[in-house]
Amino acid sequence: MHRQSHILRGFILLCMLLAGVSGCGKKGDPSIPGENRQFAFTQLDATLLNECIQIQGSLSGSWWNLEQIYVEVQPSDILGNCDNCPFLPTEQAAFSASDVFAEWGNGKINLQFCPTTSSSEITAWRWRVIGKNMVRDLPYVLTPVQIVQY
Repeated sequence: MHRQSHILRGFILLCMLLAGVSGCGKKGDPSIPGENRQFAFTQLDATLLNECIQIQGSLSGSWWNLEQIYVEVQPSDILGNCDNCPFLPTEQAAFSASDVFAEWGNGKINLQFCPTTSSSEITAWRWRVIGKNMVRDLPYVLTPVQIVQY
């Protein structure tokens, strides 16, 4: 009986210890997954250079989480931006983060994409950039469709 009493006391003591330890930990509001791990494109500009589209700009937020950039383009014969026109990209290119950062440590990007479609009838290109985050749970970051003209 005496042995069972020690075992029971030890079990109760262990349960109390576990209950006390389980209450320890981070206090405060839970954080949203991905918070402070997102980035955004800012100040993106495109110019045409020898039938290639040169895109420069910067990222804000956690720009170091950029894993890949996709550039999508569509030839356009419309001068000016057409917000109501559907964007139907005809070509896409992928760039790794190491390929697009002009200088690591400042969040500035610089890339060049040369579409394979060429025609004297193309007066402009509609384009957008898509950023893929290293954090798999976060959505892709899309820029608005923009236009660059010859």
